[in-house]
Amino acid sequence: MNCKSASSKDRSFKKIDFSPNPNKYKTMNTKMKRTPHSTVSKMENGYNIEVAIPGYSKEEISMNIDGNFLILEDHLSGEQSTSSTLKTPFLKRFKLGEIIDKEQISASLKDGILTIELKIKEAALPRTIEIA
Repeated sequence: MNCKSASSKDRSFKKIDFSPNPNKYKTMNTKMKRTPHSTVSKMENGYNIEVAIPGYSKEEISMNIDGNFLILEDHLSGEQSTSSTLKTPFLKRFKLGEIIDKEQISASLKDGILTIELKIKEAALPRTIEIA
């Protein structure tokens, strides 16, 4: 099988987002938005996601749930620079499993790190069953 690396022309294609609603296909120009670095950590009763978005305030970002996706996006209109950072538009998606309690998602922003806490549904947590 022949494998070729994609040229810069090939990398600017548009992705189709197959949202849970099949009538709602959206196109996104992937060349226009960056994907910020993130780490996911397993906790005892859920997951922590840390996303690096230095220079942003909480008013400049949105966090939404669309079907089984958690979507982070900025509210910038093009590149903006401050005294210490260049803010570029971003979009980040996380697929949520069925065990995640979508009503118990919380987030905080401190020192350029957005921390998102995802709780596992109580029914999906491991438990010990006492034998009678």
